[in-house]
Amino acid sequence: MNLNLKVIGVNSILTCLLLDFVLGFFLKEKVQKIYPEYLKEAQTFGRGYPKGHFNSDKLKGFDIKKNSKKVMSNLPKEINPYPVWGNNIGCFDHGKNKNDKYEIYLAGDSYTWGYAPIENKFGTIIEEKTGLNVAACGVSHTGQIHQFQKFKEIVETLKYFPKYVIVNREINDIDNDYFHPHTTIIDGYQIDDVRVIVNNKDIYFEKITFEELRENLDYMISKGSNYALGRFDPRKYSLTAVILIEYLYKPLKNLGNKKVSKCSFKNTGIYYFSNCFPKQLSKYDLNIKILKPNKSVILEWIKHSKENNYKLIFSDISISSYALTEDGKEIFSSKFCDFIKSNGVACIEFGNYLRNNLISTNKITWKKDFHFNFYGNELYADYLIKFALKEHF
Repeated sequence: MNLNLKVIGVNSILTCLLLDFVLGFFLKEKVQKIYPEYLKEAQTFGRGYPKGHFNSDKLKGFDIKKNSKKVMSNLPKEINPYPVWGNNIGCFDHGKNKNDKYEIYLAGDSYTWGYAPIENKFGTIIEEKTGLNVAACGVSHTGQIHQFQKFKEIVETLKYFPKYVIVNREINDIDNDYFHPHTTIIDGYQIDDVRVIVNNKDIYFEKITFEELRENLDYMISKGSNYALGRFDPRKYSLTAVILIEYLYKPLKNLGNKKVSKCSFKNTGIYYFSNCFPKQLSKYDLNIKILKPNKSVILEWIKHSKENNYKLIFSDISISSYALTEDGKEIFSSKFCDFIKSNGVACIEFGNYLRNNLISTNKITWKKDFHFNFYGNELYADYLIKFALKEHF
């Protein structure tokens, strides 16, 4: 009897393992969109961007590498990898002949950079729908300081100013500007070199030494994984483990941690302020210390546009502030655009547009990522054509 039970138990385990392997083999690509390292080594390290897409920059910390070869991006995880590159002016965009002038310049962070193949990016869609040449020069993980520095470098190369310069501003650009320059490139990988320290009395930051960054990167590469358990993580080999951990353990863990503020951690990333105090930042209170670098560079950019006679337009792309609630009601802060308009420059608000047209943010973003999905890119392209470029048409 005991022997039969043991045989049944062993057979059951073997059957489960075989079923796990067979199903995992046929569903491998789908499983990898949930857990990228299932049945393969990590494809990139650092902040998750493809190796070789960025290079270090003395002024800006990092930037897109000019005339770089195509490398495959895995962001977001829920779509198939797609190629990214840097063109002759250092933007993830198609290059232009010297005789073809750019009429539109797009500045911004990750929303403007990509998280979609080039044919699905809103800059490409604007170009196709309007017939105007677009320089899509967004750079992930940047604020207006980096974006303005890059813009000035590019127009110096071009020897002219595009007619329209649209700055696609996100609320966490305030963090980027406060800690700028906060990121470098080591062995082709994008890595933050700033450590934010939070304690009961103060919030401050310090530069991380190259030696420490080098040691941490080498360790991650040596274990071939971006996850704590490395090659010993059961999700690397088991479909069942992926399902149990991603769809059962993590949701239950998150429920238990809801009452614990992420601001309680002593060491956080550079998006500490926008993650922990989004309501305060959305109000764009000019007296807040963290706001001063962002405010200063914006005023400088406005002055520069008036001196050089190009149309500067700010587009508040902060759909995260659209999701804020106050007294049980959804709110949208217009304080940023109020500041821009008070200085004589156009400013439009995408979050307000979504609210007025009853469009849910879930409809325009990736399910596991808050960047624009294909529909979101198309909707935002139409929005910019209608409101930012209305004088042209």
